[in-house]
Amino acid sequence: VLSTGASTNSWARYYTKRYLKYRSGQGNIARYSSMFTTGRTGSIQVSGAFYILIDNNTPVIIDGYGFGYNGTTFGILHANNGNLTWIPSANFNIDRLDGVGPSKMEIDPTKFNLYQVKYPFLGVGTVFFYVEKPTGGMVPVHTIQYPNSATVAQLNNPNLQMQSLVYNSTNNTAITLT
Repeated sequence: VLSTGASTNSWARYYTKRYLKYRSGQGNIARYSSMFTTGRTGSIQVSGAFYILIDNNTPVIIDGYGFGYNGTTFGILHANNGNLTWIPSANFNIDRLDGVGPSKMEIDPTKFNLYQVKYPFLGVGTVFFYVEKPTGGMVPVHTIQYPNSATVAQLNNPNLQMQSLVYNSTNNTAITLT
């Protein structure tokens, strides 16, 4: 359980000691469970495969993929060389997890869910994001399609760690991620 405490510029992080080692042409699959606090303005909650630096006692997400909250919006984070791209669940291109899509699942991120990110690394492969539905089985919810569309590699560094991060930048409410 990670908690920021009830103050601005507070954060907590969990990370694995070992890295998800990249092997040429193989890519990786990251599977994990998370339960988030309801999103709050001025905070970030994220879990997944990331490379995060601590600079002047502030977490800086450099590379990786995961699910979580950016303020009050739940979705996917793709970090590439320090550039953060948040994809709200309302913009997922396969299943928005709103009860209407193929899975018929309406996600509640404040309850435990199982997540999966499958990323290749030859710099430009398609990245797949999944959530397990209540009846079992991982269902695809979003893809980031790099082949024939990008001019930069999808990650600067493919050797990532499993990480969870809660961070209050301007918020002063305790944020908890389990």
